[in-house]
Amino acid sequence: MNFFKVLNKLITSDSKLITYYQFVRLGSNIFLAIIFSKFFYDPQKLSEYETLVLSISTFVFFWNTGFIRFFQSYFPQFKQNSLDFFLSQILTASMIVGLITFWVFNFIQNRWDILSGLIGIKIFTSIISNPIEYYWIAHKKHHWVFGVINIYFTLFILWSVLGYLILGFGAMLLGWVFLDILKLLLFTKNLEFSFKIFEKPILYNLFFLSFSALLSGGVEYINFWLVKIYYTDFEFIIYRYGAREIPFSALMAYGLSAALTSQIQTQNLSLKDVKIKIRKLLHSTFPITIFLLMISNALFQFLYGKNIAQAAKVFDIFLLLNISRVLIFDIYLLANQKHRFFLFTATTEILIVSLISGLGIYCSWKVEYLGFSVLVAYLFERFILALKVKTLDINVTHFFPMNWWLLYSFITLGIFLAKHGI
Repeated sequence: MNFFKVLNKLITSDSKLITYYQFVRLGSNIFLAIIFSKFFYDPQKLSEYETLVLSISTFVFFWNTGFIRFFQSYFPQFKQNSLDFFLSQILTASMIVGLITFWVFNFIQNRWDILSGLIGIKIFTSIISNPIEYYWIAHKKHHWVFGVINIYFTLFILWSVLGYLILGFGAMLLGWVFLDILKLLLFTKNLEFSFKIFEKPILYNLFFLSFSALLSGGVEYINFWLVKIYYTDFEFIIYRYGAREIPFSALMAYGLSAALTSQIQTQNLSLKDVKIKIRKLLHSTFPITIFLLMISNALFQFLYGKNIAQAAKVFDIFLLLNISRVLIFDIYLLANQKHRFFLFTATTEILIVSLISGLGIYCSWKVEYLGFSVLVAYLFERFILALKVKTLDINVTHFFPMNWWLLYSFITLGIFLAKHGI
């Protein structure tokens, strides 16, 4: 009975269903990584597969991240009668961005073969998927979205394994594109969109958030590509697998951030209520982080096999990101639609990562140490956000349980240092 209660809450809650979708998406990639590395390990083939996934995700994540933050910031303002107009504008913008991104990818590739074309089409279909899925969530068609998402990712995993083992990457890509188009056809059934141009303030803020996501989220992708260029295929796999986190922390923090942003706007939550909810987040994520930190070596040996077990060191560094991820200082900035400021923080992040990673490559660091640049950049970004929140006459200590955060952070860092002797 408890299982069905949890399932019912998942399906009937907008924020929980969105979080579940992101979890399944990231979880599918982790599941495939486990299968390919543990049972069908081939360094060259695995490197080609990871490069393929990296090429697609690099061009997709910025728009989807910006769109999600934009959606959680603006959605509570729109009533049902204006919802279609609001979402149709987002879909219009997504199609324009998808076409531009498709062209940019092929221009950078400087080749127009079938494989590049399929990657470009996959990028386009991935960019326009989110607004349509959110359209149905916004219209409370949760069971429909839940069913389609589960069927889609089941077929995605099965086809990926078949493509990796037998058919090749070209056929794998073709299958991915076919599944995307099929999903879009299912979601666009009886969909009524009017393709109109954005109102300027909304348009500007959407692109500000997406461009800031391109810079901010890009810090991890910068390191991926630097490792791909300057290190060996094996080191690329080690870094890629270690940096592919178990996404519990990011998704729980994002889910709470989305919920709080909406509730601050619509329910006028007090600072005390926000603090209580964030404290629950700390009590949930830090124990899991600490537990994973203690068992990561055995976990990687079990999941990926001995060939990639040393990626646990990279994984441990990325577990430390929970220290910064739970600092959800952006909720009041999003609720007050201070979107342009995120472009400044994102630019700062990308400069920090570029400097630290560039220095690391110049000084011939081991590949895992590049992960520290992401940790430093994220912590610095949260510090800047805290200062900006103060300009709204809100002190972060009034809504964030700083004492609990400090205690958990010191424990986590202490275990990490004791384990690795740094």
